[in-house]
Amino acid sequence: MLKENFHVAVPTAFFEDESLDIKGTMDHIRNLKGQGVKSVLVSGTTGEQHSLNLQEKLEMVEALESEGTLVDDMEIIFGVASIRQKEAEQLAKVVGETKIAGVMLGYPPYIRPSQAE
Repeated sequence: MLKENFHVAVPTAFFEDESLDIKGTMDHIRNLKGQGVKSVLVSGTTGEQHSLNLQEKLEMVEALESEGTLVDDMEIIFGVASIRQKEAEQLAKVVGETKIAGVMLGYPPYIRPSQAE
C-alpha cells in the first residue's frame, strides 16, 4: 500500500545520442529527495514508458535497487508497460522481486481497453 499523498513523475535522462543516462536520472531523484520529496514515479507518465526498451527498463530497475538509500528512504513507484504483453509481465516480475513500493500499470497507446478489462 502506498503511504504518500503525492508522487513526483521523474523524467528519464538521455544522452544526446538518445542512449539512457541512468546516472543523470538517479542524480535527479537524489536531488528531489534532498528537497523533501518522499515518493517518485519512475518510467511512468512522462512518455518514456513506450520509448524505453525492456533492457533499458530492467537497467533502470537494477540501478534503483543498487541505490539502497533511495529505495529504503523513498516510496518508489515504477511504470510497468510495454507494447508486448510478455515483456510487461517480465518487467512486472522483476519489479515484484525488489524493494520498489508499487507499480503503475500502463497499456499500449493504440489499445483502448474496455471498462471490464
